[in-house]
Amino acid sequence: MLDTLQKQHLISYTLLGRGNVVKYKILHWARHNSALEYNAPCQKDTGFFFLPVSVALELVSSARCSEMDIVLDLWVSAVYNDTQVQGSEVGPVAYFRNGTGNPLVSYTELSCRWGLSRATVCRILKKLDGLGYISIMSFPGRHL
Repeated sequence: MLDTLQKQHLISYTLLGRGNVVKYKILHWARHNSALEYNAPCQKDTGFFFLPVSVALELVSSARCSEMDIVLDLWVSAVYNDTQVQGSEVGPVAYFRNGTGNPLVSYTELSCRWGLSRATVCRILKKLDGLGYISIMSFPGRHL
């Protein structure tokens, strides 16, 4: 994954200590995070890449998504209390920013977005719902 991010010019990295430590730099940090003018060191085994939403979404849509990619996409796409997005005043909703203000989406659209079959999308979303990570709401027609 580090090689992929480096080839996409998002990070640069080197391996230290016989390959047991990764030293990385997020390229273009200042351009995407102008309000945060500091280093953000992370504790061992934890951390978060500070990438702009557009880059995160591009990474999610670049190949077949894993369950964690789907959770990331839903999390990054969550909107709350946005008067222009229907239903967001009640709680967070996944809105894929198509300009309509309507967060409803079909399994077919998610299938194309995540590079998976409709059946797999349905199975994963039901699993995430069962685990309490998300709540699926069905509406008349072919939307969630």
